[in-house]
Amino acid sequence: MKILYSEIGSRIRQARKSRHLSQEQLAELVDVGTTHISHVETGNSIPSLKLFIEIVKHRCTRGTNEIK
Repeated sequence: MKILYSEIGSRIRQARKSRHLSQEQLAELVDVGTTHISHVETGNSIPSLKLFIEIVKHRCTRGTNEIK
């Protein structure tokens, strides 16, 4: 099965925006740089499992069910 990181990033972006968070605010919540959040949302960077879990904790995606 091929993982579409751009789709994961797009869903993270949609969830972040639905919570009215800027990339800067999300980056601060999950302790990474704003540029990294931008790259994850565009599919240019693959989020680590640790980062993905932190994003899920802040309800910026629904986890694995959201990715399918």
